[in-house]
Amino acid sequence: MATLAIRSVFGTLGTAECGNGCWTFKRVGFWQSRASVRACGSDADLAMFTNSTWDRGGKLECADGRRFKATTSFWRSSFEFTTDADAPLVRFDYGGLFDRSATVTLAPHAAGLPHVSMLISFGWYLIVMLNAQAEMDAGAVVATM
Repeated sequence: MATLAIRSVFGTLGTAECGNGCWTFKRVGFWQSRASVRACGSDADLAMFTNSTWDRGGKLECADGRRFKATTSFWRSSFEFTTDADAPLVRFDYGGLFDRSATVTLAPHAAGLPHVSMLISFGWYLIVMLNAQAEMDAGAVVATM
């Protein structure tokens, strides 16, 4: 089990805690958004996620050299982390309008990875941010009509 707390409704700073660690996540940028992963209480980046809107995902590069691909489905109902060689690691199938939830599937070979708890926590953070952005975009369209 893990918890994810977003500091404010309009903010992007999140804190995730589980038995294997504590991390803070922060999204920055508008056109070229990125998100940092840090250990709680640290200013050093453990990983940096770079969004790639055209590829419906992005990449997560860890300070130790590990790299992961992130992809989301066309309908934004699933999100997945894979290795650079496209081997699946963690998959989220999510939904819910007011009460978001996800089924998380962990590939058997991913269970022993040192970053697996962080990947799961960060994946959920990205889904929350993706949905918050979509809601803001929909509100902007309604407001301009």
